[in-house]
Amino acid sequence: MRRLSVFTIICICLCIFSAPLAFGAQRDVIAIESISYKKESATKEVLLFKFSGPVPFHIFTLKGERPRLVLDFTGAEYHGEKSIDLPDGELALSVRTGVHRKPVLKTRVVVDLPTTTPVQYKHDFDEKKHLLKIILSGPQVGTIAGKPKPLKQAGEAIGEPEKQPVVDPKKADSTISDIANILPSPELERITFDDSSNKGEMVKFYLNDFHPPSVTALEKERPRVFCDFIDASLALGVDTNLVAGGKFVESIRTALHNDPRKVRVVLDLVPDKDYDLQQVFFKNDNIFVLIVNEVDREKAKE
Repeated sequence: MRRLSVFTIICICLCIFSAPLAFGAQRDVIAIESISYKKESATKEVLLFKFSGPVPFHIFTLKGERPRLVLDFTGAEYHGEKSIDLPDGELALSVRTGVHRKPVLKTRVVVDLPTTTPVQYKHDFDEKKHLLKIILSGPQVGTIAGKPKPLKQAGEAIGEPEKQPVVDPKKADSTISDIANILPSPELERITFDDSSNKGEMVKFYLNDFHPPSVTALEKERPRVFCDFIDASLALGVDTNLVAGGKFVESIRTALHNDPRKVRVVLDLVPDKDYDLQQVFFKNDNIFVLIVNEVDREKAKE
């Protein structure tokens, strides 16, 4: 009789369920308590966000005719003003907010940036006070952004003036809905371990959208399972070294790789066992579950 491989990965069991996850705990809704603005200098402006608790967030920029800074706060709600004008702002012109409940609850904040001045940003998060500080900076006074064109010499023909782009008036004024349908970047928000089910030991991956990983297994003396979330990022507060202490899963290690960009989660398994892995994705909850079971060696020989 031929012995089965140490790992039996049931690939056909990547099931996509639409029903809510029965064993998934409900996440508490975090409130964005306040959004404040301060102009610190001619080249530095600050936005401050106060939360009622820890919240995962994602920041990115949109360039083009209407440059914007976009902040997504997963699991958070904001009940303040939907549009905040900043008359003194030269880097941040206005702040617009919108709460989206599908596919997951999140508040999206859009900061309108100037079209003529390049703006850079950095952020600082105070975990104890639940404060997010966004620092916007522009070109230093006395410098010129970009390479200036040489002046025309006396008597040289000026030529025709450059044509300005035609702006559609219907698109000149935008709302938060303009970018509501942008696909979110993959983000791993949380990892938990559950050994209370009779179905096996469950490792649950909480994501911001439908982003199932690539799963591979490594045998030898130290059996491991690799879950690679391609082009993904890690949310703030993810436990990157989780001691599971299960009968099958010893520990769960997480790391962010940049070349290529991915989040790799490694499950260290107990040696000298034969394993069966089952993959399930609960689409409505954006939760990927890896179920680890032991294969009966005597039955495997039959």
